[in-house]
Amino acid sequence: MPIGIEVQIPRVDPNHFAAWKEALPFLGVPSPIRPEFGGMVEAAFRPARSFHAQVLGPLLLCRLGVLAEPQDLALHISLQGDLGDGVHEHGVRSLAFPHLFIHPSQRLRNRPDWSMARVMSKGLVHVHEDAEAIHDISLSPEYVATMRTELRMFRGFAELNADRIELSRSFVSDVIAISILGSALVSDCHHCRELFAEYAAAIEQATHELPSDFRQLLASNYFESTGDPRDETLLNLLPIFRRWSSVRQLVRDRDLSTTLDVRFRTLRNQHVQLVLKHWSDEHGLNTAEVHFTNDDIQLTLPSVMN
Repeated sequence: MPIGIEVQIPRVDPNHFAAWKEALPFLGVPSPIRPEFGGMVEAAFRPARSFHAQVLGPLLLCRLGVLAEPQDLALHISLQGDLGDGVHEHGVRSLAFPHLFIHPSQRLRNRPDWSMARVMSKGLVHVHEDAEAIHDISLSPEYVATMRTELRMFRGFAELNADRIELSRSFVSDVIAISILGSALVSDCHHCRELFAEYAAAIEQATHELPSDFRQLLASNYFESTGDPRDETLLNLLPIFRRWSSVRQLVRDRDLSTTLDVRFRTLRNQHVQLVLKHWSDEHGLNTAEVHFTNDDIQLTLPSVMN
């Protein structure tokens, strides 16, 4: 399944902001103009049939120096097609829900609820009608999609390490997992779809071991939105936002952040591993470069990623 990403960098050196806005399109990376968001630079990596560009692109941008200071980056992941059509809506919830807890931000853990106004202007998941065509010589004559489904709850972390800003590799596993599980969700292969159904069932079972607020949040409509990134009063009208706020308060009160991160990350990665094994055994796909550690999913591309 074609996958694309958008990386939103909130704080860029103001002396270099305009230069980066010009440079990214020159490098083939669209950068939408967003004057309402101040000095934010957005890098929109075009959809591709593998996750490699989406993993390497942000790392290369970091190496080029676009990240001037430690900060959290918003990461939006798009999957080609309309996954809000009712057929795949349950699957989208299963993809989105765990990532409300995976790789939690330490900087934003105490942020006020109203800071979600910008995110909820489009919803945690949003269907766009602006998908790019994917040209592929293996397809006849070309693959054309008119929709893309954007999952908007991921994040990346820029940290200061030995006097240089480095991008944490945590986003790598998120991109790979969404690419693989999303592909299984819409696959023509019956076994692939069964493997995704098992993943979704495991996510649902995990919520039954938690307070009922978590089950209600999983069952919410992830496409709900306010339509306005500035009106904080509209937030409380959204059922999904009220459920999210209730869960977030529980996580704070009971200090569940680390526990939930480990639980859902482990569960997600186990099912990614099952899909990869099926792809290798039954479809002959070589996925040896993706490997699993005790902590997360890693990609072995040493000549580029080191």
